[in-house]
Amino acid sequence: MYAYWLLVHKTYRRNFQYRVAHLVDTMGSALFGYINIYIWLATAGPLGSVGPYRVDQLVCWAAFGQVMYNFVSWPHGLNIQLAVRTGDISLELLRPIDFFTYVICRQSGEHLYKLIYRSLPLYLLYALTVGYHIPKAPSLLLLLPSLALALYVALCLGYLEGLVSFWTTDIRWITYLNMALFTAGSGGQLPVDLLPGILGRILPFSPWAALAHYPNLIYLGLQGWGLCCSPPHGHAC
Repeated sequence: MYAYWLLVHKTYRRNFQYRVAHLVDTMGSALFGYINIYIWLATAGPLGSVGPYRVDQLVCWAAFGQVMYNFVSWPHGLNIQLAVRTGDISLELLRPIDFFTYVICRQSGEHLYKLIYRSLPLYLLYALTVGYHIPKAPSLLLLLPSLALALYVALCLGYLEGLVSFWTTDIRWITYLNMALFTAGSGGQLPVDLLPGILGRILPFSPWAALAHYPNLIYLGLQGWGLCCSPPHGHAC
C-alpha cells in the first residue's frame, strides 16, 4: 500500500511544476463554461424550461458540468501508449505490483491536484459570478461517492484507451472516439436525457453518463434517496 500511496503523492507534487500553465488552462475552461451558461440563458430563457429542467437548473448544470470536466478529464491513454512506444512498458510490467493499480494510482495524484487547484477555484468563480447551489444533507452524502465513482470510471475508460496501444502503434482513433462519447454522453454540457431520439434513451445507461450527468442530478437534488429523476418544482438554484 505504501508504494501505491507514494505514486499518488509524487504525481500530486509533480503537478506543482506547471502551476502557471494550469492557471491559464483553468481560465480558458472557465470561458467555455460561461459560453455554455449563456447559450442556455439565450435559448431556454424565453421558454422558462427545457423538458423537465428549469433555466436556473440548466445554468447550474452547465457550471457544475464544467467543474466536473476539469476533475475527471484524463490524458490520452493515461500515457500508457508513451511507455509502449519507448519500450519502458517492459520495465513497468516487471514491477512486483499490479499494473492496473499502478497506472490508476499514478494518475489519481494528478486528479487530486486538479480537484483542489482547478475544479474548486472554478466552482468558487462560478459561485461568485453565476450563483451556486448548496446540496441538502442526503444529496451531499450521495454526491461524494458519485464524485469518487466518476473519477474511477474516467480512469478505467482512459486505461482501456491506453491498452489499445498494445495492438496498434497509433491510438488517436480510439482517443477521438472516446472524446466524442465523453462530450456527448457525459452530461457535462447538457442533461443526457435531453438528447433526441435513441441517444437520449441509451446514453443515460452508458459509463460516460457517470462522469457528469448523475453527479449533476445528485448535486441539484434531482436524484437520490426517495427522489425521481424529474426536478422538483420550486427548487431554486
